[in-house]
Amino acid sequence: MNLGDKVVLYTDGMTEARNFQEEMYSLERFTESVQKHGHKPCQELITSLRDEVFRFIGKREQYDDITLVVMEAV
Repeated sequence: MNLGDKVVLYTDGMTEARNFQEEMYSLERFTESVQKHGHKPCQELITSLRDEVFRFIGKREQYDDITLVVMEAV
C-alpha cells in the first residue's frame, strides 16, 4: 500500500440497493463511482458514493443497511 491509497469497505446493501424498476445498484456501478470519486478526501468520497446510490434508488424504501467505511494510508 502506498501513501494516499484508500480502502473502501461496504455492505451488500450498497450494491444490492434497488430502484423502483427493481434494478440493483450493482458492483459495476459502485466500482465506477469509486473510480470517479476516489481522488477525493475520505469524507467527501463517502458523501459522493452515498449520494450516487441514493439518487439511483430515489424514494424507494430499502430493507438492508447501506454502510461505507473509507480508510486512507498516511
